[in-house]
Amino acid sequence: MKVIKKLVAGLLVTAMVLTGVPATTARAAEADTRDASKDDFRVTNASYEYDNSVKSATVDYNSESIHGGAITVTYKQGETAVESPKDAGNYDIYVSCAADTTIEESKLEDNVYLNATNNIKLDTQLVISRADPIIIAPTAKVLTANGEAQALVDAGSSSTAGSFTYKLSSNSNYASDIPKGTEAGNYTVDWKFTPSDTNYNSKTGSVDVNISAATPATKNKIVVEKTDYTKHG
Repeated sequence: MKVIKKLVAGLLVTAMVLTGVPATTARAAEADTRDASKDDFRVTNASYEYDNSVKSATVDYNSESIHGGAITVTYKQGETAVESPKDAGNYDIYVSCAADTTIEESKLEDNVYLNATNNIKLDTQLVISRADPIIIAPTAKVLTANGEAQALVDAGSSSTAGSFTYKLSSNSNYASDIPKGTEAGNYTVDWKFTPSDTNYNSKTGSVDVNISAATPATKNKIVVEKTDYTKHG
């Protein structure tokens, strides 16, 4: 502060002048500087399907009026930190931000300037959903009744590790053996594929099968020609 005395129109005027203080300091003093909260951030790109690659959400400041430093994003499942989310599941998103580096004098009172703040849990989660396995579903066999029990379908297959199980729709329990039928008629075989990798969904379906009746064998007719052995002469 500097005191200036000056004679003006015969009167001694004393004035105090602030020195070394930028004109914007008064505004900067009124700017909102505080710790960050979850409402200061927005999350995008937070939903994926499993494909065996690491996933991440995009976290930004919620508006242009919020000013902070670099954002660091981390993930947890419960209390367990997950460095590289890849498996199917839900992951809590935590953010930390560095302090705002805006020059003090340039702060505007209608903006928000954030202090360094750590481990803020956001409401939005990173979600990696299970993928569908690639399978070839069981198919019905073309069957004719022959008096013996016959497997009703050709087995399914999959490039995803796992197993198929089957049952007749009239039964309640699945088994690895393919159901068989003996009598002519209609059957429904239910099937289920259970992946061994929990990152994939189970798949179910059913196949309608018909065992046709056997065609009765055609009896050969034997024709005997009558020969006349009567002597002539």
